[in-house]
Amino acid sequence: GGVNCSDHEVNIKILLNQVVAAGDMTEKQRNQLLAQMTDEVAELVLRDNRQQTAAISLELCQAASLLPVHGRLLQALEKAGTLSRTLERLPDDEILGERRRQGRGLTGPELAVLLAYAKLDLCSQLLASELPDEAALAPWLSTYFPTALRARYAVEIGRHPLKREIIATQLANAVLNRMGSSFVFRLAEETRATPAQIVRAWCHADRLLGGAALWAALEALELAVEVQYGTLLELRKALERVTRWVLRLPAEGRAVRLAALERRLPALLAQAQSLSGCAGERTRLEAAGVEPALAAKVACLEAVLSLLDIARLAEDHALAEHAVATVYFGLERMLRLDWLRRLINALPRDNRWQAMARSAFRDELYQEHARLTLHVLDGAAREPAETRLAAWLDERREAVAHCGRLFDELKAMSPDFTLLSAALREVRSRLAT
Repeated sequence: GGVNCSDHEVNIKILLNQVVAAGDMTEKQRNQLLAQMTDEVAELVLRDNRQQTAAISLELCQAASLLPVHGRLLQALEKAGTLSRTLERLPDDEILGERRRQGRGLTGPELAVLLAYAKLDLCSQLLASELPDEAALAPWLSTYFPTALRARYAVEIGRHPLKREIIATQLANAVLNRMGSSFVFRLAEETRATPAQIVRAWCHADRLLGGAALWAALEALELAVEVQYGTLLELRKALERVTRWVLRLPAEGRAVRLAALERRLPALLAQAQSLSGCAGERTRLEAAGVEPALAAKVACLEAVLSLLDIARLAEDHALAEHAVATVYFGLERMLRLDWLRRLINALPRDNRWQAMARSAFRDELYQEHARLTLHVLDGAAREPAETRLAAWLDERREAVAHCGRLFDELKAMSPDFTLLSAALREVRSRLAT
């Protein structure tokens, strides 16, 4: 908190000293303005501290399951010369192995240290990229400063000599506070994207979901701790999945496509409440004390990747959103693709290769689901979506039954990477024609 407050003070004074030097303000006026902004600066600092504390608390909820990736992150930071586990009294690989056998993860203080070093490393990598210079990220600079400065000195803020450093620090803090210390590291492992590409994709994902407003609304609720942390982890999970989805889009024309999808998403969220089977989750959240409109949004987070695929299909193929959504969720129910997706999400990620394989399986299933949806709707513009779906399923009764028997077999087993790979191959080959 003290360091954060000092950073704000220094950066604000650098800005105002430029204004004074230009003759647009006297030193007395500068000092009066600084005094007037004290409370807002304090709130900006406290907001950052609350978010960091919440990040550590959320990380503790998953400390045991994330221990393998935390261990890999520690190794990577140490190899890069950024971190000394001995100096920081962090566990070595032997201790981590023992904790894993005991089902334990890093402690709160250890996670706090890891988060701090992950932020320093990410900030350094962002500064080495062109990301802080992108016009779309300018708001991360302006929102660092108190309201009075944003309104009166917008041009001067844009010329701040440390603007790149401020933007990089703001982004590193926001991304890792919201998503956890290993977020960028894990996605870099699984997608081969650079930290700058991942952070840029996260900014798109956050805007698509209205993440800032959702975080604020959820954090303001007075709920049982397990309920509040559960909703925040659902939002974190959804943002991570959408970030991956954005990274898969072709870079050329990505911003235009995302803007179009952002316009379509609110209507699809409303449809999803009746089509995707999230009504039960909404009821549970309302019973726990979440107000209805917010409960509806949180309940649909599980379906957000499906909604984005539906929006993309409607946009790219000039199809009605409701028709695409009807077929998409109908296929999900009839073919039990949601169940298969849950099996994939439950696969282990104890090492990088498992994490990459799990991510590839999930991507493949979404791609196949979208392809089947298009197949059902192909050439059927005049027929109601429900009619076309029923006819398509009837034409493939034997293939659908075969996939159902295969899934019944999987239910009686402990699915691993090999079995799920075979299941995906069967879905693709049996239902392709």
